[in-house]
Amino acid sequence: MIIGYDAKRLFQNSSGLGNYSRTLVEAVSGKNPDNTYLLFNSKKTNRGEDILNRDNVKFCPLPPSLAARQTKMGKIAQKNECDIFHGLSGELPFVWERKLPMPKKIVTVHDLLFLRYPQYYSFFDRKIHHKKVLNACVQADLVIAISEQTKDDIISFLQIDPFKIEVVYQPCQSIFYETFPQEELEEARLKFKLPDRYAICVGTLEPRKNCIRILKAVEKSHIPVVFIGKKTSYFNKIQAFSKKHKLEKFLYFPEVQSTEDLAKLQKGAQFAIYMSVFEGFGLPVLEALASDVPILTSNRGSMKEAAGNCGIYADPLHWEDIASKMQFLWDNPTFRKDSNSLMLKKNHLRQFSKSYFAEKMMKIYSQIYTS
Repeated sequence: MIIGYDAKRLFQNSSGLGNYSRTLVEAVSGKNPDNTYLLFNSKKTNRGEDILNRDNVKFCPLPPSLAARQTKMGKIAQKNECDIFHGLSGELPFVWERKLPMPKKIVTVHDLLFLRYPQYYSFFDRKIHHKKVLNACVQADLVIAISEQTKDDIISFLQIDPFKIEVVYQPCQSIFYETFPQEELEEARLKFKLPDRYAICVGTLEPRKNCIRILKAVEKSHIPVVFIGKKTSYFNKIQAFSKKHKLEKFLYFPEVQSTEDLAKLQKGAQFAIYMSVFEGFGLPVLEALASDVPILTSNRGSMKEAAGNCGIYADPLHWEDIASKMQFLWDNPTFRKDSNSLMLKKNHLRQFSKSYFAEKMMKIYSQIYTS
């Protein structure tokens, strides 16, 4: 088979959709080396360098025009004789060549947050996102949802036939499963000038991540929290709240560039917090579990799918609940070892393994190719 990908996020995004795209192509190209995998984008970047070193993965350049992904990419994929075309980030080309064989089309939808929480998006962004994802879901032969929650939203908001949607959980990067010597964890802590004990919160600093309520919990508990993620304009509100309530000595915002440093800081934490109001999946929850760190997360949306019976849950809209759960985890360090049996966590994480992910994706590709 020749499988083509809309690889914009693979090359351009450092996290989130970028990690999903790279993980998927790495997994399937390694699992089935006899296939050819084509990456369509306007340019290469070093984020895709390792993947392109594989003999069965090729780069296919697009014209530099802004509309190339919508109007040119489909035709170029057809000219490259793609059997399957997979949109990795909720989009498929609008234009195809009717005179050429049509590939089977798959799209992965990560979330519909712009419809569920429109207040976080501009009118223009909502309209563009809605047009793109609806077009993709309607024309796709198969829609992949990254969680049951996202599948429900696709059915509810877009009225897509549920029999056309397949849920495929994504894995986290292998480095979060690694064991590091204690001295390396200490070196990472000192590198970023963090306290001896701390909780960690990973994710873009934006309103949906609910940081202000975490700060209110910190005000009551005085537990140091390390926030790692891209800073948006919401960070100004975080800083203002911190200054007003004199929380500066409890809050840390290190600029962490490498995934290895992130994994080490995660391993060194007393527990992780992911108190987002809503997510399509919530990958940091899975990363915490893989790191063998207790996870305190939201009792809403897809976070229960990610954490299963291995998480501690709080109501994200009630900072008092967050504070009490934080205090419990802080005061009970042995909970890290006793929180769940090894077998429970191992069984839960199996459905998120890279090998299981690759097997499921290749089964989907094979089935849709022969259908």
